[in-house]
Amino acid sequence: MVTSHHVLFGSGARDNDPVWLIDEPIMSIGNTGYGRVGRTWFDAADVFVDCAVVLLDDELPSSRVRAETIAATSVGAKVHKTGAASARTDGIVIDTDYCERAIVNGVSHRAPRQILVRSRNGGGFSTEGDSGAALRNDRGEVVGLLWGVTPRGDGVVCPIAPVLFVLNVSPISVL
Repeated sequence: MVTSHHVLFGSGARDNDPVWLIDEPIMSIGNTGYGRVGRTWFDAADVFVDCAVVLLDDELPSSRVRAETIAATSVGAKVHKTGAASARTDGIVIDTDYCERAIVNGVSHRAPRQILVRSRNGGGFSTEGDSGAALRNDRGEVVGLLWGVTPRGDGVVCPIAPVLFVLNVSPISVL
């Protein structure tokens, strides 16, 4: 399962710590794996990623796991996310080459080539606590991984292709 590095390893988590699904019923789904925060070279460009992998338990019921389909996105595309803090929000991509500053564990990182998403319904697209949510297009394909929010409430998102490249994985969701 793919999520944001600062979510999985925040608050002092270490390699191989247990990961729990907070749902009914609460269940162990695996262990912390590995991840990366910072810039990488992908598709002839400098791009920022904030991503990590949960290593899923072999005993996890197959009804709880599904493979995801991925796609690229473009300015003007209709998208949505379901975040832990703000639930489902519908948005529109307003930039696919956005540059932000990310502060992770007190270290400031230049974050180039990000996707910037604005709410279509007024208010903010995301809020603190939504990090790690998948950004999906109108066909449900994953196009990015939410990691930040601007003061205006716009979502800041890593494109999914460099995330998967850095992690060397295929995207999987736990339902």
